[in-house]
Amino acid sequence: MTSINLSDAEKIISGARQKMTELNLKMSISVVDPRGDLIAMIREDGSSWRTPMISHGKAVASACFGLPSVQLEERASSPIFNAFTTIQNGHFIMGQGALPIFQNGELVGAVGASGGLPQEDEDVVQAGITNFSLNLLFKRRQIMSVLRRSEKIFDHQSIEAKWQNAWLQNKLYNVREDTNLPKWYELTMYPYPSGDLHVGHWYAMSPADAHARYKRMNGFNVLHPMGFDAFGLPAENAAISRGIHPYKWTMGNISNMRRQLKSMGSMYDWNREIVTCEPSYYQWNQWFFLQLYKNGLAYRDFAPANWCPGCNTVLANEQVLNDGTCERCDSLVERRELNQWFFKITQYAEELLDHSEIDWPNKINVMQTNWIGKSTGTEINFDITEFNLETTELTAFTTRIDTVFGVTFVVLAPEHPIVEEITTPENLDAVNAYINKARHQSEIERLSTEKVKTGVFTGSYCINPMNGERIPLLVGDYVLMTYGTGVVMGVPAHDQR
Repeated sequence: MTSINLSDAEKIISGARQKMTELNLKMSISVVDPRGDLIAMIREDGSSWRTPMISHGKAVASACFGLPSVQLEERASSPIFNAFTTIQNGHFIMGQGALPIFQNGELVGAVGASGGLPQEDEDVVQAGITNFSLNLLFKRRQIMSVLRRSEKIFDHQSIEAKWQNAWLQNKLYNVREDTNLPKWYELTMYPYPSGDLHVGHWYAMSPADAHARYKRMNGFNVLHPMGFDAFGLPAENAAISRGIHPYKWTMGNISNMRRQLKSMGSMYDWNREIVTCEPSYYQWNQWFFLQLYKNGLAYRDFAPANWCPGCNTVLANEQVLNDGTCERCDSLVERRELNQWFFKITQYAEELLDHSEIDWPNKINVMQTNWIGKSTGTEINFDITEFNLETTELTAFTTRIDTVFGVTFVVLAPEHPIVEEITTPENLDAVNAYINKARHQSEIERLSTEKVKTGVFTGSYCINPMNGERIPLLVGDYVLMTYGTGVVMGVPAHDQR
């Protein structure tokens, strides 16, 4: 590309103007300014517009009819050249009133007012222009677009606000109950108001919103509610760290998240919003709990739980990272025996295992079955009367009672209450160190099939009731108090573990 100053550029323009007048054509010069990022173009009538012409990531320009390419050595104070431009070497063609043709993300041609096409591009199978509008269709269907030359700008904020307000005024998404339409309930997880919404929230919500709209368009009376899962100690901890009352912190976040959700134009019926930290909602949690308690389905007991000393709360297994730390505050999580409330769901295990009345995918049924974890077997008691304790037997559950004669050791869970009583003084330090290490492991880690099984000897023995042999008692982290009895018999000859 030739580099020229303004004076020389004007001479070229003058000569080009004379030649173009003879041909009864518009001016045929375009200019790249020194920054190389914009091309200025002015029509004969004085109206102007700016169009960047990109080739290999940089703005380029060339004159048609054999005129040289030009680039100013100095910045023009304003665009001064007419522009009817063609890019050479087949990169792309651009003309006054023309629009670009893109293929695979690259500009390969353009159609001007005359409707011309780059002949070498066989992938363009259809193009037409009317009133400076361009319709494109490519063979590979990678691009199909309609481009218009317009001075108007799409003001999405005002347009979206206008129609969202119209939907609100017309109560478009309010759910009516007095209808004969088939009902459809579309529920997605409520967000936790710990801050602002982010793209991860909308990643989870937009498919549900799209599906709810689809069902509505297919004639269903759709209830697609929204709410906020706003109750719990984490909200209090977040508020304390900021010196704000938990109610003010939580409700402030909810207000902002509600605004964000409404700006997305989702089809939520906000008259049915649920905020779980409000008494109007959690009174029903309390009512349900009381009904369960009255019917013997809610009880208290001691059980191990993931405890975060930083958050001062229990954590689900999924909230404990692989390195054993809390996902929220990075504190080292430990297993603690805590007095907790439980629901007696085992009373409904058989009913929950019956999937005959549930239209669920098979993989979900398998997950449900594995979660319940039903095993069929028997219990066997190993004698420990020699310790003169109140407990005289250790009960183990086994699905292979036929292997009982091959038992060579019995393993107790680190959390088993009798461990401290049966451990001999010389083994106490080793056992306590092992138990402390196990407390910092999640159940997922302890049950991993890839993890090498470990254990530590208590120094004590029990008696096999079938043959009277003394069997060593060990503590092993792969045994859980939450499965079976917290006691497992080891049969190396018949058990791959």
